[in-house]
Amino acid sequence: MKYRNESVANMWGNLNFSNEVVTNHENTLRFFKSGAIYSYNLRIGEVKKGKKIVYNCTAKGGQFYSVTTSKHVNLIKQHADEVISY
Repeated sequence: MKYRNESVANMWGNLNFSNEVVTNHENTLRFFKSGAIYSYNLRIGEVKKGKKIVYNCTAKGGQFYSVTTSKHVNLIKQHADEVISY
């Protein structure tokens, strides 16, 4: 099943890892049971010891990749326990 970007972000934020892979409608935002979340092929977040870590791959975060990746990062940042900027 494929989800809207907001739903993927919320599922990751709620640590809802019941499926092996959760993806959006275009496979550009996805997370795995391991807790790693990707925008395209770029890891933008992960879960370590139950802590949600987001890598701020945005212009403001110092590591801009694309407008879409920035949107993905901004969706998951609200769920982060820690945000790492570059």
